[in-house]
Amino acid sequence: MTMLDRLELWKNQSAISPEQQAHFAGLVREDPFSLSLELNILLYAGVLAFVAGLGWTISTWSQQLGDVLILAALSILLAACS
Repeated sequence: MTMLDRLELWKNQSAISPEQQAHFAGLVREDPFSLSLELNILLYAGVLAFVAGLGWTISTWSQQLGDVLILAALSILLAACS
C-alpha cells in the first residue's frame, strides 16, 4: 500500500479532510510549491533591518558630526544611487 493509497483511505475514513488529503498528496508526489510569501517576508524584514540600522547610525553620528554633514552625506549617497 503506497502513501497515496493510505491518504485516500484516511480521507474516506474522515480521518483527514479532502483539503488535507490534496495537500499531503502533492507533497508525496513532490509537486513544486511557491515560496513567494516567505521570500517576500524575508525581503521586508531585511529592508526594515537596513533602515533601522541606518537610522541608528545616523542618530549616533549626528551627535558627533552635526546634522548638516549627515544630511550632505546622505544627499550625495542618494544622488549616486539614482
